[in-house]
Amino acid sequence: MDNLNLLLKFKMTGDAELHVRGAARICVDGLGGLLVYDSATGKPERISLSELSAICIDRPAAADASGPWIN
Repeated sequence: MDNLNLLLKFKMTGDAELHVRGAARICVDGLGGLLVYDSATGKPERISLSELSAICIDRPAAADASGPWIN
């Protein structure tokens, strides 16, 4: 990952799996979602905030599975 600035860790409602995305940047889209820009391609992935049960945004060097979480 070329421009890896952030790690987004999240859980979706009704899903126990921990999802992790490396990102060059993350923006709120104004329509109830996050735009997570891929660090390699620069293409955004939209994640709906209403579908999240927990979220953590961290720096790659400081990241671990424990959090801090916002529920």
